[in-house]
Amino acid sequence: MHTNRVQVGGPRTINLFESFRQAAGGQGIELQTLASYLGSSSHLKAMALALRRHPDLPTALLETRTQQRWSTLERYVATLPPVVRQLGRVLMHGLGDSVVAVEYPVYWPGLSRDGRFVYSRIDCITRADNGSLELWEWKTRWGASQLHEERPSMRDLRQTVLYAYLLAIQTGIRVDRFHIRYAGVGSDGHITQTTHTYRFQPRE
Repeated sequence: MHTNRVQVGGPRTINLFESFRQAAGGQGIELQTLASYLGSSSHLKAMALALRRHPDLPTALLETRTQQRWSTLERYVATLPPVVRQLGRVLMHGLGDSVVAVEYPVYWPGLSRDGRFVYSRIDCITRADNGSLELWEWKTRWGASQLHEERPSMRDLRQTVLYAYLLAIQTGIRVDRFHIRYAGVGSDGHITQTTHTYRFQPRE
């Protein structure tokens, strides 16, 4: 395992989740909903950055292919709070032209609900300089007590390994490495990014 931690430069920002919790308290469901909105919106900003650079990237959000849908996505992203847009940029930091897929669907074999397949989405897939593919899982950890700077949580590690397995089963594509990238706003108002990198070495 390799870990890289970076404190992102720039002015301090406001952690909307903590501000709401400290000012209003909020019921549990309200805090969970806010955390979900902030997290998914950060992912959406990162996805929009990738698709803006390469509009033909494979993605689960196929409706963005139309100009109308793309314009709607761009307008929505523009309305997001500054801290969310900044986190989206931090999640995509350093990936640039290496991205080959974003929000890519992986299906659970044999599992369906109401006649529809159940699937999850891989946040990002990149191609390394040597041509191998690498999988990325992004975590913004709104409301979490820690950003897992030393090592990822076991739950996040298992999730990412499972996605790598599902991708191999579904497509025959085996990634060489996978990364779990945490990004969040610290108590000092600065954004911190921590990336944990592993080699994917499944038993044959």
